[in-house]
Amino acid sequence: MKYSFYHKVTGLFAEHVYSACEPLLDLNTPADHVAIEGSFDPLSQKVDIATGQVIAYQPPAPSADHAWQADVKRWRLLPEVAERQEARRTTLTKIRELEASQGRAVREMLLTGDRTKLVEIDTEIAKLRALL
Repeated sequence: MKYSFYHKVTGLFAEHVYSACEPLLDLNTPADHVAIEGSFDPLSQKVDIATGQVIAYQPPAPSADHAWQADVKRWRLLPEVAERQEARRTTLTKIRELEASQGRAVREMLLTGDRTKLVEIDTEIAKLRALL
């Protein structure tokens, strides 16, 4: 038998589920919680304290950059925000790669005095940083 636990004041489900024999249920029930038979989704369900019934629940948005997706009953990052975050990650990766490649250019500059490659790398990094 599986049991979920909900807070006796808010009706919100705890993350964990108890799956064992009923005689030990009281020992495994968290403080200020009530056990209910079954397994429930704490991110889209809760208990209506007045009726004891499990009802649909939409938790608060994590940020203004999220939209509720009713089909999966979850908050999802807005597509334009996700795209911006991915572009930022890509740009930072390129900057790290360019910075990692500087060793050879520094060596060449020290040996030959030619700063061309090092300046090219630095110019490219500056362009990428402007995108951030």
